[in-house]
Amino acid sequence: MIRFLSLFCLVILANTSNAQDKVTLNGYVKDAETGEELIGVTDYFQEIQAGVVSNPYGFYSITVPPGTYKVQFSYIGYRVQVITLDISISESRNIEMQS
Repeated sequence: MIRFLSLFCLVILANTSNAQDKVTLNGYVKDAETGEELIGVTDYFQEIQAGVVSNPYGFYSITVPPGTYKVQFSYIGYRVQVITLDISISESRNIEMQS
């Protein structure tokens, strides 16, 4: 029984520390002039070659390891926007795109 409890505690500690190794960046992507949410904007993290697409509400969310990233936001008919982010904690960042 003691072995089982020890193993259980070890698994819980491992999962807890692993969850802290990731941070989440999220927000809304909107048209800078109209404020309208943009559907299907590609948000790409160059350093880890991963990305997401904004949903029907213009919302995006991605979970990554903490670090500094160049994030590229692109959408047909809009200027590509590249921003450098130092992400050490989960945060929200709204993006306004120029047509």
